[in-house]
Amino acid sequence: MKNFYTGLMTYFNAAPHNAFYTDIGGRLYNTYAPDGTTLPYAVFQHISSRPDDTFTEKLDDILIQFTIFSTSASSSEVHTAMADLKALFDKCTFTVTGSSIVEFRRGGEGLTSEEFETVDGLQRGWAYYVEYNVLVRKT
Repeated sequence: MKNFYTGLMTYFNAAPHNAFYTDIGGRLYNTYAPDGTTLPYAVFQHISSRPDDTFTEKLDDILIQFTIFSTSASSSEVHTAMADLKALFDKCTFTVTGSSIVEFRRGGEGLTSEEFETVDGLQRGWAYYVEYNVLVRKT
């Protein structure tokens, strides 16, 4: 899994920076953002994984979730960032040491309004999540 997340972050950070990178100011974190992180930002997390081996291949089926957080008054900021995230990751491929990506497919998504603890106190904002099923072939 570590090699997969390293490959994902390298792909996200590749220069020239993509629109999603710009939307969130380069703030993409594994599982949670550090306290006091400037909004908007995004996190990704490993939801589940399972082997999906065949007689000839060793595969991992991984479910990851991205969530974009914003305290903007309207949801337009997270909608724009989510559209750019989808453009970047839908059916993408990137280098993973010791493996290759067979499929990177978008699944469910949703938008919620939440209260966030920020350095300025509690603020109402938006959380937009999307899940991806990733099939990885071990080489």
